[in-house]
Order: sequence, then structure tokens, then C-alpha cells
Amino acid sequence: MSVHLTPPVFADIGNSMVGSAPGLSIGVSALVSVFGVSALVCAKAWNLIGDKLPPSSSPKHLLWALLFFEGLWVRTQSPDSIWSG
Repeated sequence: MSVHLTPPVFADIGNSMVGSAPGLSIGVSALVSVFGVSALVCAKAWNLIGDKLPPSSSPKHLLWALLFFEGLWVRTQSPDSIWSG
């Protein structure tokens, strides 16, 4: 069974992933701009799917996946992709 996680856990991990100094939060809007969702949404998603993930999964893996999808969305919304379609 997965551990129930709270939004501050994801905020702390997100801060460390973007290089924020320990104890210095980048804020909710910055987390949303980087990962595409808030720490609250991350916690809710993790708590829904955590039991179905491999035991070696960690919250950081969810954030990396969100970071990938956020970057993918930005690339597909670039002017080059809009005009080439």
C-alpha cells in the first residue's frame, strides 16, 4: 500500500527539482508553470494511483512525468507546429 502524501511533500520535491534553495519556496504559480499542475493536484493524483505503481516508484517520478508532458505540450503549441499543420 502506498503512503498518503500531502501537497507540501510535492512542493518540496518540486522546489528541489528546479534548483530552489532549501527552505525557499518558488511558490504555487511557479510550480504550476513548471509542472503544469499544483502540488495539491500532484498529491491527489499520487494518492489515487500510488497503490497501482511499482514499489520502487517515488513522488519524484510523477513530477518528472509531469515535467515531460508540460514540455511536450509547450513544444506542440509552438508557432512552428501550428503553422506547419
